[in-house]
Amino acid sequence: MFEKLTSPDAIRLWPGSIPVSHRYTAGLAGERFFRALAERGAFLATRCERCSVVYCPATAFCERCLGAVDEELEVGPGRHAGVVHRGADRLRR
Repeated sequence: MFEKLTSPDAIRLWPGSIPVSHRYTAGLAGERFFRALAERGAFLATRCERCSVVYCPATAFCERCLGAVDEELEVGPGRHAGVVHRGADRLRR
């Protein structure tokens, strides 16, 4: 019933095709972000009230506390924005 295969090609290759269809959606926050970017040239960010963390591009949920993020900020031409990268140990780099 089970045959020992000695050729790696026999495991990886077989004739035929597998039809695959998919659609990527940016989600609610991503949709608002891309629409503002296309229409006004502005980057939307969101701020978590509980953690005071700002996410750009905009997100719907805080990655730290998993709370809903409702406050939107607009950053882009003529606005100031800063980037701070933190590692897993939460130290500024």
